[in-house]
Amino acid sequence: MSTAINFDGLFRADMCQTYASVTPYVTKNGSEIRELMHPTVQGNKNQSLEEAAISVGAKTLRHKHLETEELNHILD
Repeated sequence: MSTAINFDGLFRADMCQTYASVTPYVTKNGSEIRELMHPTVQGNKNQSLEEAAISVGAKTLRHKHLETEELNHILD
């Protein structure tokens, strides 16, 4: 299990979650998204960290967020 440390060096159990506890959802283009870091859970501002599962040969739809940012880690 991972741990979360705030800027004061204190452990924040309320910011921790297991991978299995994050329920994925499917987008309009068929990608499966799992939000690993989300403002309503970890308290970060205007950012989310996502894992996207995209089928081989598939494409994602271009989109834009006006007030937030997405961080994506891409694996081949």
